[in-house]
Amino acid sequence: MNTPDNAKALLPECPYCDEVVDNETPQLNQEIICSHCGSRLLLVCLDGIWLYLREGWL
Repeated sequence: MNTPDNAKALLPECPYCDEVVDNETPQLNQEIICSHCGSRLLLVCLDGIWLYLREGWL
């Protein structure tokens, strides 16, 4: 996974299964499905840190 230019840090783990999410081109507000557990995730930026939020935390 590539770290975006404006990110202080990138946390690529799925909040359900803690496995690294495969995403070659991360974009804010991108909804994806975890390839390990099948959970729906949303990529967000909080204080410069990009991370995945699980469904229901939005």
